[in-house]
Amino acid sequence: MFFDQSYGQNNESYYSIVSKMDRYYDSLIHIRGINNMQGTGFKSYIRWKEYWLTKVNPDGNIEATQTAILNYTNAFNQLKSNISKGEF
Repeated sequence: MFFDQSYGQNNESYYSIVSKMDRYYDSLIHIRGINNMQGTGFKSYIRWKEYWLTKVNPDGNIEATQTAILNYTNAFNQLKSNISKGEF
């Protein structure tokens, strides 16, 4: 299983995703060994897990934070586009 950003976009909570992914990677580490995890997505998963840990709602909802980040990014890009066109 390769971890990517689309995982959990069916309103699954952060804690539910982490529980499943931790079990998956724990079993993979048991089979391959911690020093042989290259190409499994383990490092990306750990980064994702740490990044979102402080950004989720108490109930584990990620969607609200993702929406806020997306809205901010879109507004910033629109402002940047307007400035480059001289429409500020």
